[in-house]
Amino acid sequence: MVKLGQYNQRLATIALVCVMFFLAITPQADPLSMAQLAHLVLAVGAFPLIVGAMIYFTPTLTRSAPATGWICFLPYLALFTGFMAFTAVSQDLLFVFVAAPLGILVCGGLLYWMWQKSSNSLGSPHPGLSWYQGALVFLIIGLTIIFLAKIFPEWWWPLRNVHRQLNIMGFMGLTTVGTLQVFLPTVAHYQDEKTAFRLKKHLKYAVIGTLFLALGALDIVFCNEVGRIIWLIPLLAILQSAFEKRGQIKALSGAAYSLFAALCGFTALIILNQYSNLYFLFCFFIFPLVTGALSHLLPLWWWPGAPTASRDSAQAYLSRWGLFRVLFFYLSGFLSVWHIEWGGGLAGVTILIFVIQIMFARRHF
Repeated sequence: MVKLGQYNQRLATIALVCVMFFLAITPQADPLSMAQLAHLVLAVGAFPLIVGAMIYFTPTLTRSAPATGWICFLPYLALFTGFMAFTAVSQDLLFVFVAAPLGILVCGGLLYWMWQKSSNSLGSPHPGLSWYQGALVFLIIGLTIIFLAKIFPEWWWPLRNVHRQLNIMGFMGLTTVGTLQVFLPTVAHYQDEKTAFRLKKHLKYAVIGTLFLALGALDIVFCNEVGRIIWLIPLLAILQSAFEKRGQIKALSGAAYSLFAALCGFTALIILNQYSNLYFLFCFFIFPLVTGALSHLLPLWWWPGAPTASRDSAQAYLSRWGLFRVLFFYLSGFLSVWHIEWGGGLAGVTILIFVIQIMFARRHF
């Protein structure tokens, strides 16, 4: 039986592997197509990390026992699924028939496990769990659509656009926004009494907004604009709450800067209608999100249980320079959008330095 300590160690390994894959954006930015780049970072990098994070947070959201058993191996299957997706866009689209069912299996297994944990919950589950479940449903629909697109090639391009929108705004969007509403106050050390209320009230806006954006991907008139406006309702509410609580923040760490920057970046993606721009997506949203989250989470995974001096020191060390990482990511994003060649390289170097910090922290704390 896989236990919590073993799972945390494996989750930390998965996280490090995923971050290493993000580095591939630097040397490969020119040779890789946009589809390859998207699947390298999102499918190989982000997908297994998100699956692992969902497994880690779900027991807290359901007030139930920590993850054990078969569910602890699901991030590895997610990583293999990401490889298959990358192979499909790099080598042969026939691998879609492998990647899509595997992805559906991962999401379905995770949904089933979440349902089990909800059934054993001490009281009602936290409303944040519904955001995870919604995100997984959107990914299942998106994977089903790309599977059908391969069967019906005459519909490939419109269905692929819907697939992309459901993956980014549905899966990534719901997961990120649902997590940050709880995670950002935790990392920034302030209390937000309205978090549960917003999570209950605003899920419908995120779901409806995503559905409109998916219809907009089919060039249905006004749907894209309507979806963007609806999505802004939960995002602006979170930003307003963070601004109102600024006086309660006692120690704003680099991890908190990164997470807040990711939230602002995601909001800007929607306002500027740039969620299909990969450089914008990566540099203003994905990279700040991942580095900020791992700065806080990796020490928790390395030293589970009660707080220790090593864990506190590692968190402080990994969060160090978080604001500068954000500035470099943002600069890289602006440079890449303006087609300046070394823009992607700047993001890669920033991530490489973060990886070196991770290795140093694991060895010396």
